[in-house]
Amino acid sequence: MNLHRRHDTKQQLGISAGEAVELQEKLDKEAKERIEEGQEKGRQSQKSGCGPRGPQPKRRSRDDLGKAFGVSGRTADTTTFRIQFPSTQGKM
Repeated sequence: MNLHRRHDTKQQLGISAGEAVELQEKLDKEAKERIEEGQEKGRQSQKSGCGPRGPQPKRRSRDDLGKAFGVSGRTADTTTFRIQFPSTQGKM
């Protein structure tokens, strides 16, 4: 897709992000790997007695998806939900 060449509104970009199922699945898989990696680091630091160094920035797969389409993570998440559950469109 030539997203950078298109003149879409934020809503249209959000719909494109919501329809990018393969990309979303990939990002969710990467997020799950990061969680498992963080849990393993936590177990290792508990065993050694050394804690983490400072706060770690949070990453969410919805934010990564939104960034890929030039919208916020919330917009990507909302449009994904509305595409998956179209009967709730007017109720939110």
